[in-house]
Amino acid sequence: MRDRDGKWWDGKWWPTKGPPPLLGRESELGVLRHAITTGVTGAGRVVLVEGDPGIGKSALVASAIAASGVPSVSASTSPLNRRRPFALLVEALGGELGGLRRRGDAEAVGADPPEADPPEASDVAPGSGEAILSAFAELGALGPMVVLLEDLHWADDATLELLGAVGGSILAEPTTLVCTARRAPRSPELSRLVTRWSRQGVLTRVELGPLGAAECVALGEWLVGARFGARLVEQVGRAGGNPLFVTELVAALVRDGSIQAQGPAGVELAGGAKSATLPMTILHHLGRVLRAAAGGPRAWRLAPSAR
Repeated sequence: MRDRDGKWWDGKWWPTKGPPPLLGRESELGVLRHAITTGVTGAGRVVLVEGDPGIGKSALVASAIAASGVPSVSASTSPLNRRRPFALLVEALGGELGGLRRRGDAEAVGADPPEADPPEASDVAPGSGEAILSAFAELGALGPMVVLLEDLHWADDATLELLGAVGGSILAEPTTLVCTARRAPRSPELSRLVTRWSRQGVLTRVELGPLGAAECVALGEWLVGARFGARLVEQVGRAGGNPLFVTELVAALVRDGSIQAQGPAGVELAGGAKSATLPMTILHHLGRVLRAAAGGPRAWRLAPSAR
């Protein structure tokens, strides 16, 4: 059987096709692209893209930023950074923060040449919040800029407090600040920040819900380059509309040899059961992947028929 690129696929080979298409996200992508354009044409903007782990927040913002053609800087954080003041902002600024290293003076942030490696958050002197804001403003003064901060729900309190000043500082420049975050759980500090941005009139919220069953099936079929049979359609329909779940499920089925050719252009789950049960190895793999996406030991509930 051949895939859409004309190569042979035998149930063990995983085709490399680049990033998957953004299926079912046309409306959200349009809102995000409009907000980016609004922000970088002079009226600065904050965009908050919200959704569950694995729902496609990063893919959406990457596509929108790439399509805009606007220069960007980006950073992401994790639970490990909760105790590191300004960690997310330090990563985003990178070499621009050379002047913030501990040295006992008050040199301007933009005075130092970029460093080979970004400074660690622990190297940032206390009271450097204003200097960080100045660094972002100077970055924006160079021209249109997108600043992407991913996984804002893991940001430290100092970073969240400092970002509250964005509406009256950074956004005076042609800058769009794009943030991604889980909808829940959410810290009180992040909730207050979102409320403050909203009151400042600079916030655009983009909420990502589950994909429809048809989009999930289309994603799976794109991954393997073949049409799904009824049992595969049924299994992918249990993914809860989560693109990460679909991708990992199909990849695991391919690696496990659980997908077989069916006809000249189709694939199906191996075996003749009307409603196939996933092997435990695949279920364990999916559990690990989704717990990692959630950032902790939180359990993901599988549909009973998928256990």
